[in-house]
Amino acid sequence: LAYGIINDFDCGTPTSINPGKIPKTQAWPNPTNGLIQWHEKKPFKVMDIHGKLLFSGRDSKVDLSTESSGIYFLQLEYENQIIIKK
Repeated sequence: LAYGIINDFDCGTPTSINPGKIPKTQAWPNPTNGLIQWHEKKPFKVMDIHGKLLFSGRDSKVDLSTESSGIYFLQLEYENQIIIKK
């Protein structure tokens, strides 16, 4: 999230017959100096480029100001789908 471009990745079940609508979720601001927000409270995880879990919870924001500059991945759960933002 910090200092990168936001990309959407659909991580739904690849064997599903009807994957349904992929929800559009935005996280802002990008780039950021710390606080990242999204539209509604959802279960989330923030991981570093190596996959190390840094934060998790259920909220509509997370503060990355304690982390060094770099690329982070935000994983949001939305109606049985997982959305990952970079």
